[in-house]
Amino acid sequence: MELPNYQSLKMTSTEKGALKELTDLVEKLRADKEIKVVVFNRRGAWGVGAEFISALDMWFATRTDTLIRQVDITNGLIPSAGGTLFLELLSINQQLCLFLTKLIGRARAMEYILTGKDITAFEAERIGWIDKSFETKAKLYSHIDRLTSRMRLFPFTALQAAKKSICLASNTSFDDVYAEATAFYKQTEDPDTKKAVVSSFNMLATMPPLDAELTLPDLAPRFYEQD
Repeated sequence: MELPNYQSLKMTSTEKGALKELTDLVEKLRADKEIKVVVFNRRGAWGVGAEFISALDMWFATRTDTLIRQVDITNGLIPSAGGTLFLELLSINQQLCLFLTKLIGRARAMEYILTGKDITAFEAERIGWIDKSFETKAKLYSHIDRLTSRMRLFPFTALQAAKKSICLASNTSFDDVYAEATAFYKQTEDPDTKKAVVSSFNMLATMPPLDAELTLPDLAPRFYEQD
């Protein structure tokens, strides 16, 4: 399998405008009047799924079924376009690196972004990546019911104003997002990254998609084996 022509993906002024629109979309999700609650009760989130939830408000999961991962580094890339994804997902992926650092701290963001390893729901709760984790689905949904019932007691305008104030502390600027986009495209030109991407594409193409996703962190060392 040939490596995609990343050179052709360098952003034109039109594409930069599209990136701006998508960045604004993510910020609108964060600033939306509604409170958005994410529930994981099986499998979990990785790649763009893990990145998309960064735009939402509260995150809960079952401990036995949920894995979260950010795997771009396994292909020699950075969290900026999802490794094999393109411009339509760029703004969401861009902001994970920026937002995750604010969420769990610089050192822990380093650990998970630089290794591409899985994190369980229990560990994600411990370090603040998600709000809470639960042993069973029943306990998970019971907590969600209590949480949402309590929030419905309060004036909607107060909830909206409180959410807006919270979001002010975690928003990222377009200049920051665009700087990471530039860094991503530069990294795709690295010879070792090109080899790793080709190797991973070829290896994962022989596997069922779900198997490929679940085993990607374990397969990563093989992407760098010498011929």
